[in-house]
Amino acid sequence: MRLGARGSLSQYVSYRVQVEYSSNSKGRDIYLVDAYASFTPSEAFTISAGQFFVPFSDDHVVSPALLAYANRPFLTKYVNSSPSGRDIGVLAEYYFSKFVPIALQAGLFN
Repeated sequence: MRLGARGSLSQYVSYRVQVEYSSNSKGRDIYLVDAYASFTPSEAFTISAGQFFVPFSDDHVVSPALLAYANRPFLTKYVNSSPSGRDIGVLAEYYFSKFVPIALQAGLFN
């Protein structure tokens, strides 16, 4: 089960926190899934810092039923050390326009 909170501190600063509660053979655990703050000085540019999804590939956000092969790409497993696809870092995003569906993302991660 996942619980989270998302909000804005001002017109330019927002945050998100999400935790996951799981029960397995070792007991019950609570994991931090996402915890980050974002600064958006314009509609097209955002800088985020904290723990969140690393934008290396889209294989973790696409349903396995929609993938061409049953397994996820092996390269992602070696490049991204976290099984969830999340890590601690800083990410800059630029969206070209509402009419051009292209975004440029660059980040530094642990």
